[in-house]
Amino acid sequence: MSDVFEGKNCIVTGASTGIGWGLSKRLLERGANVWGCSRTSANVKAAGEGFSNYGDRVHYEVDDVRYADQVTAK
Repeated sequence: MSDVFEGKNCIVTGASTGIGWGLSKRLLERGANVWGCSRTSANVKAAGEGFSNYGDRVHYEVDDVRYADQVTAK
């Protein structure tokens, strides 16, 4: 039986540390495509590199969701 998250696209804010990082990891393990964002570029880079074994299913970028222009500009 396949996982409910397999092949789904998931957006995770605060994805570079803590709960957001853990959620991203678990979603990737379950087959989801993860678009993660966070405010700190060094943390985003480290998280993206840490999940590099998931290939093109993981996407990380610097965004601050408190500012609509940063979210809608993508």
